[in-house]
Amino acid sequence: MWTIVSNPEYVANPARGSIHNRGGAVDITLVDKEGNEIDMGTKFDHFGTESSHKYQNISRDIIRNRKFLKKIMEKHNFESFDSEWWHYNLKGSKKDKLSNFNWRCN
Repeated sequence: MWTIVSNPEYVANPARGSIHNRGGAVDITLVDKEGNEIDMGTKFDHFGTESSHKYQNISRDIIRNRKFLKKIMEKHNFESFDSEWWHYNLKGSKKDKLSNFNWRCN
């Protein structure tokens, strides 16, 4: 990712590792009862100002959706990453040991 988007506002420098490599980050959205993604104003992993929690040039519904997700995550000990509405860090996990291996997925 760093080779493609070497902007630390969106992607971690691999020399330092990321909170994802420490097992303390999650990228998440909301879905409806049928499993359809709720409108959050941008696609997941959209690297632009429109993805920020602070961005206000979006509809009230989208702002409400983002605030609802943030409220749920904060209630469960996560904190938001302001430039990405989908990214949340588990509080205290920034101190965890860095890991760098591939998960086997079946």
